[in-house]
Amino acid sequence: MKIFVSYRRDDSRDVVVPLCDRLGDAFGDHNVFRDEDTLAPGSGFMGGVIGGIYTADLILVAVGPRWLTVTDSRGRRRIDDKDDAVRMEVGGALASRRPTIPLLVHGAAMPSRRELPRDIRNFASLSALSIPDGPAFHDAVDGLIAHLGGPRRDPTVPTVGRRPRRNVAWTSFEGRWQTPDGMFHEIVQQGDDLELNSAGPAGFTIRGVGQVSGNRAMIDCIDSGGGRGRLVAALTPDGAYLQGQWSGTNGTFPIQLMRR
Repeated sequence: MKIFVSYRRDDSRDVVVPLCDRLGDAFGDHNVFRDEDTLAPGSGFMGGVIGGIYTADLILVAVGPRWLTVTDSRGRRRIDDKDDAVRMEVGGALASRRPTIPLLVHGAAMPSRRELPRDIRNFASLSALSIPDGPAFHDAVDGLIAHLGGPRRDPTVPTVGRRPRRNVAWTSFEGRWQTPDGMFHEIVQQGDDLELNSAGPAGFTIRGVGQVSGNRAMIDCIDSGGGRGRLVAALTPDGAYLQGQWSGTNGTFPIQLMRR
């Protein structure tokens, strides 16, 4: 399954990056086309994009609140410019007759036909999928991956299978960590693969698996009560803390872990 992802960087990049991480986990990074990751420096942009569209099995178009209304330096809507990259991507997708799914993010709605340039008006008639913010994001992506025939990541399956090493560089996520509530968390790192095991009071445990993405750890977790969530955190410059956010059934909130 080869997937092409179209989006506006200043409209939905914050959603598309973790989306592509999940799609890459499910189908292989080499099967997910996102311009910032896939196009080599100095390569022809539109040649690469059109090639990506016509070799894809599926095209996803992320539509955020500003997808239609983003303007250029003269105050004109970019979508009205025939050389607008997103307009050309959508036009290429429609012309290719590849399956194309609009993904509505940050509460956006589908544009109407009259709001679109004539050559891409048929985009408005496509059936869209909403990708909500917060903890429900991962459930929606799980559903999308399952719909496409991909696997769902199982946070209970370990990827590394060992305890953290005692003498590990503080530039690594590996180690023993503690949150302010007193709960201890062990993270094991092997390459870009991460495994988390946490123990709290009254037999409460959390297990998770994930990967390093840039300078962040992204770990999908399940607790002993069946609750699911995701930890996204980055190392502080001195390596003494992990700071980020936890998204789970009770909402999204900031989290800090101290290296022990």
